[in-house]
Amino acid sequence: MIEEGTETHEREIIAFTSLSRRIHYQVQRKCGILRLTIMDPFGAPPSSLSGNQPSNEHMMGQLKQQLAQAYAEEFFSTVRDKCFTKCVPKPGSSLSGSESSCITRCVERYIEATGIVSRAVFTALPR
Repeated sequence: MIEEGTETHEREIIAFTSLSRRIHYQVQRKCGILRLTIMDPFGAPPSSLSGNQPSNEHMMGQLKQQLAQAYAEEFFSTVRDKCFTKCVPKPGSSLSGSESSCITRCVERYIEATGIVSRAVFTALPR
C-alpha cells in the first residue's frame, strides 16, 4: 500500500522529470553541448597526429563524444538537483507556476555562469 505522501512525492517527481527533459533540451541547445578541443599529449591537434590517422581521428572523436556526454550528464544532474531543492521546498502533486518559473530562471543562471567560467578557463589556457 502506497502512503499518500509517497504518492504525492512520486507525482511531483514525474512532473519535475518532464520539466527536466525540456530544460535538458534547452541546455543542449543553448550550450551547444561542449565544444571541446582535445589535443595529444605533445600539443598537436588531432589532424596532425602521425601514424594511423583515421584510427587516431576516430579515437579522438569518440573521446570528445564521451567527454561531452559525461559533462552534459554531470551538468544536468547538478542543475536539476540544486534548482529543484531551491525552487520546490514542499513537493506537491504538480509544480506550481512560480516553481516552474523559478526552476527555469535557476537553470538559465547556471547556463550563463557555466558559459562565463568556460570562457575564462579557455582564455587562460596556454596556446
